[in-house]
Amino acid sequence: MPELLLRIIDGPGSGTEIEVPQSLEIGRASAGQGNLGGDPQLSRSHARIGRSDDGGLVVRDLGSTNGTFLNGERLTEPAPLGAGDRIAVGTSILEAAVSFRELQPTAVDHHGLIEYDEAVVRTSKGPGRLLLLGALALLLLVGIVLVASGVGR
Repeated sequence: MPELLLRIIDGPGSGTEIEVPQSLEIGRASAGQGNLGGDPQLSRSHARIGRSDDGGLVVRDLGSTNGTFLNGERLTEPAPLGAGDRIAVGTSILEAAVSFRELQPTAVDHHGLIEYDEAVVRTSKGPGRLLLLGALALLLLVGIVLVASGVGR
């Protein structure tokens, strides 16, 4: 099972990535990343994200005033998290994302695409759009110089 991390995509801590080793308590009273950048709409002890028996992530509301929402649905019981799931707490939105640091590649093609068990990621290997655009610009420039100099008349 690929390792998941949480990305804060909206709210005071936007842009932060959070790795969840065993458990993460989210709330105003939480130390470190659990306060989501100081989100003022969090309850003191709002939600907990922890590990299930199979090692995946599970989110649960801790009796918060404003609730915890998973993909738009208010949580009434613990729910598993998968890549792409969104958690809304306070004014923050967190997205569960695959951490590619933990995955081993299963295949690499000649275009620089690395395939993992559950995702494909473009790397810096292989031809890129910038290289292709640069080559086209160079050809265009050479053509303009040749026409302007009268070569081939």
